[in-house]
Amino acid sequence: MSSGHAEVAYRKSFLGGDEPGRFSPGDGPVALQVDSWRVGLGICKDTGVDQHVSGIAALGVDLYVAGLAHLPEELAVQEERAARIARTCDAYVAFASFAGATGGGFARTAGVSSIWRKDGQAIARAGPEPGGVICAALGERLISPRKRERFASRCVISLRRDRGAPSRRSARQRSRCPSTYGVHTR
Repeated sequence: MSSGHAEVAYRKSFLGGDEPGRFSPGDGPVALQVDSWRVGLGICKDTGVDQHVSGIAALGVDLYVAGLAHLPEELAVQEERAARIARTCDAYVAFASFAGATGGGFARTAGVSSIWRKDGQAIARAGPEPGGVICAALGERLISPRKRERFASRCVISLRRDRGAPSRRSARQRSRCPSTYGVHTR
């Protein structure tokens, strides 16, 4: 936003269901520059279209982000897409996956927002219920040393799935960073 008005950064390129009767597709892959990161954007069906994914990869992104909604029985498809995008783009992937009923055709959704490493391995997952929060440090460029120190003091590493057993957190620690795991800040 600038001067009180919003600009459209990206419009969904690959429409599904009854969307073509209501919307026009966007112009194709987009990457935004956010600090020193190139961030590729996608919406729902885009994540499953090879043309979109290869177009995003050609933009040389560091991070791919997408909002989506899947049925619970489609969770495996959602996770396969995230891993494939990470490997194809050699980039981190963050999916914001709708949790709960949408009121617009989905009585149930998969939820499970997630963050994936470049090698296609998940490093953080929310649960299927609404209200879940996840966070992860994605590299030295993302968080300055000063911000990383403040982040580390507020957000306790609760699980290290790729390094061993869960650590114990107090109720106070859980309230500071409610649902994190796989977070490595040092």
